[in-house]
Amino acid sequence: MKVPSRIRKHRNPSVTESLQLGGAVDYSFCTEEAKWRGGEVHYAALLLDQGVLVRRSVKKEYRGYLDAYERGKKETHFIPVEMEGEVYSEELDIYGHFDRIGYFANKSLAIADLKTCKMPPATALQLALYGWMKDPSYFWPRFGWELSADGRYSFRKWSRSTFKSDLEVAKAVVRRAQGKSTGSDEHRIANWKRENHVR
Repeated sequence: MKVPSRIRKHRNPSVTESLQLGGAVDYSFCTEEAKWRGGEVHYAALLLDQGVLVRRSVKKEYRGYLDAYERGKKETHFIPVEMEGEVYSEELDIYGHFDRIGYFANKSLAIADLKTCKMPPATALQLALYGWMKDPSYFWPRFGWELSADGRYSFRKWSRSTFKSDLEVAKAVVRRAQGKSTGSDEHRIANWKRENHVR
């Protein structure tokens, strides 16, 4: 299955680039092979949610990840309403692409992420930024699936009560990446890294 490349329309950094530049996450473990795999699986999952997936087009080595997502959706009663959407913040001058927005078990609207490798603590910050960029008036429930090649998945959720504090940390990290951080930003980042065992 050929994955269409995303044409970058922005000169400013993305959310994930900013989080790495700001020291909240190190994606050096993510090889080019892992990035390609993630793209393949994300595209297949998008086609699945759109109801147009031709399963034989998915390479055998990626089918387990897709099975894991399908199983995860079913077992968490997730109904997607928006997929692979783009968001932008004028305040921070960054953009990003969220994976899914939808409902879990017919509850509140939530934002969710798909990972085909280990889910770092900074995913909480990433989703907080995406949610705020999508609708700053809403305290977004955040969830994530860590998909495995054997068809299994790990499901992660972050408390809605920590959305505001995670968002403030995420903004501080972005400002650091832009060379604009304040003393309080640095203190906030240091506390978050210590609490989440991030070096």
